[in-house]
Amino acid sequence: MTKHKKLSIFTAFFMLFACLFSFAGISKKNANAAMPGYTGQSTIYYFCDLYPSIDYATLTSNFGNEPTVLLDRQAVNNQEFTALVNSNYFSPFSEGQVVVIDIKTFVPTSLSGLIGSLKQQGCTVVLVTAEHLELSANSIYVDAYYESNLERYEAFIYNSIDHIKNQSGNSSIQLLLDNNMFNGENAGDWDTLTANCPFSRILLERLLAFDYAFNPSEGEDSPVVQPLLHIGNGIYINLVEGGSPITTLDDSLTTYALGSWNLDSDFYDHLYYLHNANRLQDTLVMEGNKIVYSSQGLPIITEFELGGGWEADEATDLVNDIRPYVN
Repeated sequence: MTKHKKLSIFTAFFMLFACLFSFAGISKKNANAAMPGYTGQSTIYYFCDLYPSIDYATLTSNFGNEPTVLLDRQAVNNQEFTALVNSNYFSPFSEGQVVVIDIKTFVPTSLSGLIGSLKQQGCTVVLVTAEHLELSANSIYVDAYYESNLERYEAFIYNSIDHIKNQSGNSSIQLLLDNNMFNGENAGDWDTLTANCPFSRILLERLLAFDYAFNPSEGEDSPVVQPLLHIGNGIYINLVEGGSPITTLDDSLTTYALGSWNLDSDFYDHLYYLHNANRLQDTLVMEGNKIVYSSQGLPIITEFELGGGWEADEATDLVNDIRPYVN
């Protein structure tokens, strides 16, 4: 059964797990990847998109005894990732350092060169890609390779839409979307935004399966879902109807929000404003960065509290799917 407990979150500092720190947030950084917080060989550096596929317990059991894990969570495309590589973003790591590259939206064209450089630097290299991505096993060498089936993300989307459907009844809704689920893209129509991002495709497929979604032709009284993608500063675009950016939400519709923690600060601030104005029903989040709770902040419902119809243990799938790639 879906849980309705709401928790408040403290926004000043976030950890992935008890020893897992986020120093890059979701914004794109050009600074050196090893700083701040780099402590040498007892540190696992973890670069990922949207959420880390390998949990802390798995990292500890396979790659070190209670290491500090630096989480560098960024929404980048192939070109932006290549720019990081070419700017020596990953160059500071040295002998014995564990480096995890976890990208589920694309296979970087610079991947082979990056892994080669990291191996020359003496690093232990762990690679995570999505199952749907084609990767040449003969072109790279990594110490461990994991395939993510995105099941945890799929479960979050499924359970979130199910929760909204059950709570909204016959009400039409507007769904405010974190653009990190679109790999940071914020321009173009729905087809363009979902062309190269599995996170947005999964979201689209589930929304289309929503009994009433995008189907106003059944009658004026039929509920309608309006998916609104946040593009910054409390401004949205309607992914179905298109048109000009939306600066004022429709208060006649029940409003929900969907995203991956931690949210961009301007998206968080707008949701917090809507909550305080009693204009936001629920904010549903999956845990990318660890959620740290306090007595104040934006009330949320997490992927773990949603529970219900679909549960996933992606970490277990990954552990059972380790396949070293060698030349």
